[in-house]
Amino acid sequence: MTQNSSRLFQLRRQSILTCQNGESVKVFYEKLHAIWQEIDCLRPHEYSCADDGARRLKELETDRVYDFLGGLDPPYDGVHSRILALSPVPPPLKAYAMVMEEDTRQSAILGGGSMALKVDLARQRLALLRIVIPITMTAFKRTVKRARGRASRTRPSRRRKFSG
Repeated sequence: MTQNSSRLFQLRRQSILTCQNGESVKVFYEKLHAIWQEIDCLRPHEYSCADDGARRLKELETDRVYDFLGGLDPPYDGVHSRILALSPVPPPLKAYAMVMEEDTRQSAILGGGSMALKVDLARQRLALLRIVIPITMTAFKRTVKRARGRASRTRPSRRRKFSG
């Protein structure tokens, strides 16, 4: 295996596994684009005829759209589905533009800021709730226990015995 083959394998794997993970769509796309450019430099495209070249370029672009859409965060599932429903699948730059339109639309609806930022804030709030709720419940239980202990020591029992 040549050094180029090893590097190509590594880059191809990286392009498949790269995910947005709360970053902006722009930053995520730029990362993928840099990987794709390096792949293109290491693997020159040589074809015997123009038809083969055009067909191979379309396959390559479709694979790149799949990489891009596959790495997007869940808030983009709707636009992801709309892009895949198109026939033919648009080129990567067009898919990127469609996702950016959705990001802008969602930002306007949600009151500014990118969806990636909102996803990150939601994750932070959820993590905080996972910490705060158990602490709050533990503190509440301790407070109730103390209050019950004080109540039983300070006042006599109000239960009356019935003779009967």
